[in-house]
Amino acid sequence: MRYLRRIGVVIAVMILFGYSMSIYRRSRIHEHPTIAIIVLVLWAGALIIGAHLLFRSTRLRFVEHSSVGLLLVSTTVFALGTIYIVSPTHLGSDVPLFTRYAAMQVLEGVNPYQIPFDGVHELLRHNEYVSTPKRDGTHVVSLSYPAFSFLAYVPVVWMGLDVRLLGAVILFPIVVLLIYWYAPDEWGVIPVLPLFANQGFLNTVVVDYEMLWVLPLMLAAMFWYRDLDLSAVWFGITCAAKQNPWLIGPFIVLRFVFGADDYRTGLKRSIRYGGISSIVFLIPNVPFLISSPEAWFQGVFTPIAGEGAPLIFYGQGLAALSWAGLVPIAKSAYSYVLLGGLAFAAIAYVLYLDELKDVMWVVPMLLMFLNYRGSQKYYTMLLPIAIIVIISMYRYQGDDADTSPEVEYA
Repeated sequence: MRYLRRIGVVIAVMILFGYSMSIYRRSRIHEHPTIAIIVLVLWAGALIIGAHLLFRSTRLRFVEHSSVGLLLVSTTVFALGTIYIVSPTHLGSDVPLFTRYAAMQVLEGVNPYQIPFDGVHELLRHNEYVSTPKRDGTHVVSLSYPAFSFLAYVPVVWMGLDVRLLGAVILFPIVVLLIYWYAPDEWGVIPVLPLFANQGFLNTVVVDYEMLWVLPLMLAAMFWYRDLDLSAVWFGITCAAKQNPWLIGPFIVLRFVFGADDYRTGLKRSIRYGGISSIVFLIPNVPFLISSPEAWFQGVFTPIAGEGAPLIFYGQGLAALSWAGLVPIAKSAYSYVLLGGLAFAAIAYVLYLDELKDVMWVVPMLLMFLNYRGSQKYYTMLLPIAIIVIISMYRYQGDDADTSPEVEYA
């Protein structure tokens, strides 16, 4: 196993070289000489680590710590270069723009669900941004996520910082370190390597706020086998940030009900878990819900209702058939396919619960493939969650044991 761990560090070194070269090419080092020094340090560190792996008596754990540390330095510099050098005004998505403006409104005591967001890119001096079009030719010009999606950024905006820093420079390193700490030592750096293997994944982390719901969902999955009440708290935070994880809720109920000795006990357990999650979900949302119920519902359910008009197809999933003009399928047909997929998944989940019970954590990513607005960012966010679930399976279940906590949940 020690030699396999060395191979893992070799892969980390290769990834480190890749990020170093990307930073070197993208960051205009003749204008930013500090970047050149950082890249030189990364190159030197990668070479030293690579050579040290061949030492017979190498301190392997120290080498692994060093490689993960350098990878985080490289991705942080990569993100900072993207934010401040490569794309200071081109955000790549309307999410960071709307998030920043919503946080600004909160600081001024205004309910951001009640105001239109058209013209915000000009107001905030961002001359380019990607908007979300609707099928009637207009664009989404209001908040379309639950309240925690922007409340988490209020301190960042208050400090005058770019909102993209939270996900790329703070939350992503926490995700990496959580996986690295939670994984058994004998696994080395292998569990964190998938998060660095694709620079497109990091680009998504920079331009979108996916880490804001991925991290609490990871914690919900991690605590499932340790403290179900705490797991429920983290799941509530997850749902308060984005709608996709709501799809996990029915499977949590099914797991409790059909995993218990009798249905009544399982139902009581699901009510307790759901009650805790609902309270946590409502805490950040209630002020805006009370202030304007109609505006809150319209905003939060935009992905479904589309602000009164359906959103356009987005072909990074099954909808690619319509996106490419191969098959003329109506939006409603995809909705039926999605509902059918949800029903099929629920039935299969109940029938094969012992085998599939941990799959519930990635159900949203699987089902979004069937949606009329599929996006690869939904699928790639499966990676960190799947990794943490696999580690939990190893720690608390093993190959043959079944220590599922719902058996003992009062």
